Amino acid sequence: MKKSLFVLFLLILFAQKTFSQYVIAIDSVCMTKNKQELGEMLKDAESKIQKGKNNVEEFFNRGVIEMYLGDSIAALSDFNKCITLEKKYGDAYTERARLKTG
Repeated sequence: MKKSLFVLFLLILFAQKTFSQYVIAIDSVCMTKNKQELGEMLKDAESKIQKGKNNVEEFFNRGVIEMYLGDSIAALSDFNKCITLEKKYGDAYTERARLKTG
């Protein structure tokens, strides 16, 4: 039930906000979660990616979650994948720069 509410929350936010505001929203959600909850969110994102959905937002979400879990290398890889899929994906460039500058 929690996962469904979280997904609904993100869908509503995404539908109502510009993408940069969405980035702030996903950051805010991640900041309020403990490592176990972030781990569950990561599994959910990985499941969607493995189902063949080459959706740039899923790679971005997973990258943000990995960043909050402290896995900078995996996060960087996901942000690079976002840029590969969509060259004008500005938020992936921003998060990648955040990782590289520490």
